[in-house]
Amino acid sequence: MKKYELLKNFKEKEDKILCSYIIDKYFEYRKKNITTYSQFLDKRELNLVLSILNKLTKKYQIYFINEYCEKSLIVFGSLNEVKVSCLEIKSNIALRHQDYLGSLFSLGFDRHIFGDIIIDGNIAYLFIFNKIKDYITKNLILIGNQKVNIKEIDFNTLKISKEKFESLSFNVSSIRIDVIISKLINKSRKESDNLISKGKVLINYNVLKRVSYFLQENDVFSITGYGKYIYRGIINKTKKGNNIVIIDKYN
Repeated sequence: MKKYELLKNFKEKEDKILCSYIIDKYFEYRKKNITTYSQFLDKRELNLVLSILNKLTKKYQIYFINEYCEKSLIVFGSLNEVKVSCLEIKSNIALRHQDYLGSLFSLGFDRHIFGDIIIDGNIAYLFIFNKIKDYITKNLILIGNQKVNIKEIDFNTLKISKEKFESLSFNVSSIRIDVIISKLINKSRKESDNLISKGKVLINYNVLKRVSYFLQENDVFSITGYGKYIYRGIINKTKKGNNIVIIDKYN
């Protein structure tokens, strides 16, 4: 199947560019027979790419870093040749996920160039390609206004001391995302809708465009200034027909 045929039905430009890039990686591997691999992909992107790639080839592998990471790589060739590092970033106080993201973006990095950022108290673990680790170590001096110390560690021995999630359970009339957000952040539905309209809510790593979106099990969503969550589903019903839901909040 030709590339244009695989990509012709895409409506979102970014998705089309991503899949085109992965297809090019495959053709590069087939031509040179040298291991090559994708940028870091979140779960939605991985599923999207695989839906296209499987029409073209089965000659790929998926590289999962470890149990703590959500992002992965598509590899054409040997997994042993994937070059990924982990940097330990230590500050005097606990910082937010968006603080780390902001500092990385300010260095000119796209979100696909680095993998997961796992926060454990005042320490964060950043997964990156080897080729940029020296640059980050030398130039990432501040996170927000906090000085940080950075060193490379062996991620195969990484142990996170804190629980990754805080489990939340509550009663809602609907699993529409604006209803859930209103409950999570203790704000009115109007304020919840306003956050969505301003592009401050991501669903499965994309900007949420519909306040009427109904959450599906294991949807990942984040609210700027309030954190990142996974919707686990409805665990029970009340006598009045409301839903008792469970949501995991990332620590």
